[in-house]
Amino acid sequence: MEEKVKDIIKDLNMQILAQFDPEIKAESDEEVDLIPRIGINKALTALNCLRLYEEQQEIGNMPFIQALNRQERAILNRRVVRAEQQDIRSFFRS
Repeated sequence: MEEKVKDIIKDLNMQILAQFDPEIKAESDEEVDLIPRIGINKALTALNCLRLYEEQQEIGNMPFIQALNRQERAILNRRVVRAEQQDIRSFFRS
């Protein structure tokens, strides 16, 4: 019984590790889907498309449009922060 429990724990650990390291293969029949990272430009494009769709509706949801605008500002702020961080790093590399 103890050996069976250890095997189950080992299998569970391998499945969890496989989610974070594609080189580790999970020993189960379930496929582990890795979600690709979405870049800032792609996120902004999708957000703008959704806002445009909502604005074109006869009865647009104004609070939703305002929430999309807030989210766009937040994403743009992240872009600025990342750009500043990259500039600082490149300064020390020179």
